[in-house]
Amino acid sequence: LVPGDAFTGALTREGGEEVGEYDILQGTLALNGNYDLTFVGALLTITPATGAPLDISNYSDVYDGMSHSITVNNLITGDTAYYRLNAEDEWSTTLPTFTDVTDEVTVYVKVTNPNYEDRTGIGTVKITPKAVTVTANSDSFVYDGTEKTVSGYTVTGLLAGHELHDVGATRTEKNVGDYEVPVTG
Repeated sequence: LVPGDAFTGALTREGGEEVGEYDILQGTLALNGNYDLTFVGALLTITPATGAPLDISNYSDVYDGMSHSITVNNLITGDTAYYRLNAEDEWSTTLPTFTDVTDEVTVYVKVTNPNYEDRTGIGTVKITPKAVTVTANSDSFVYDGTEKTVSGYTVTGLLAGHELHDVGATRTEKNVGDYEVPVTG
């Protein structure tokens, strides 16, 4: 440019903030009539961000009759989470849940987002047996030569709505002594 001459206006670009390529346009950029301005466009490229590593909470507790799974804590807008239980399974958006006692199960996670590179991680679920105690009833009698029977039991730790089947606790004796009342079933 001749000293004292200058560009006026400004370049613009095709709108958009997502991952992709956007044209850089001449916009209002101009020179005075003493110049023959040729504009050669270019591209602005927005590439996927790396994103934070997945923050996955495992689940490990005692059986409670409820469904449980892992939790992915740091999902962001636009994320889609996929899950599978082994490398041969297809990815699914359905979070696997577990209710019954299970050894530690690994849940594989893949999170996709059009503006971020895929992120992967693993979590585990383990449900251990719930302790239930069956206590046979006890009683004492004064010897009178006749057979005496103790039966029945109490249960602690059983979840509401659950019940024991085919369990019994009975002992019949007539002689003096201490006898264990066996729980059967």
